[in-house]
Amino acid sequence: MTKVTVDRTVGIRRTARAIVYAAGVSLVTLGLLYAGLPVAGPLNDLANATIGLFSLLLVRQLHGFLGPTKPGLFVGLGSAGGLALILGALPVALGVLHWTTGGMVTGFGYGLLGAWLLGASHGSKGTWMRGLGRLGTTAGALMSLGLIAGPDLGLRVVPAPATWGLYLATASGILLYFVWCWRLAGALSALGHGR
Repeated sequence: MTKVTVDRTVGIRRTARAIVYAAGVSLVTLGLLYAGLPVAGPLNDLANATIGLFSLLLVRQLHGFLGPTKPGLFVGLGSAGGLALILGALPVALGVLHWTTGGMVTGFGYGLLGAWLLGASHGSKGTWMRGLGRLGTTAGALMSLGLIAGPDLGLRVVPAPATWGLYLATASGILLYFVWCWRLAGALSALGHGR
C-alpha cells in the first residue's frame, strides 16, 4: 500500500472518529438541556455544527475510496448535507435562527447525507466492507427521510404531527450513521493502516 493511501486512510479514520466524539457531546448536551440547563443548548448546536463540518470532510475523503468512483451527484449531495448541518445549527447557537427552523434545516441536511451514504454503501468493495455496506444502506435509507423537511422549509410551515413520526425514523438513521462512522474507523484500524 502506498504512503498516500495509508495517509488517506488515517485521515478518514480520524474524521470518522471525530464525528462520533462530536455526536457524543451532542447527545450529552441535549440531555443536559432537557434536564433544565439552558447553557447546554448553544453547546449542543455547536456540537451539531461540528458533526456537519466533519461529515462534509468525510464525504470528500471517501470519494472514490469505498467503491467505484461515484458520480459527482453523490458527492454534491453529501457535501450539501454537511453544509446544511452547519447552517442549521450554527445560527441557532448564535441566536439568529429559531431552533425549529434550524432543526428542519438539520433534518434536511441529514436527508442529503443519507442519500450520499446510500450511494457510497452501494459501491462498497472488499470483504471487510460488507457489513459496513449493509449498515450504511440502512442508515442512509432512514436518514433520507429527512428530505421531507424540504417542502416544509420551502412553505415556511411547522411540520404536521404525522411528519414527526418520519423525523423519528430519520433520528434512528442518524444514530446508525454514528455507529457506521465508528465501525468504519475500526475497520480501517483492523487493516493496520497507520495509527
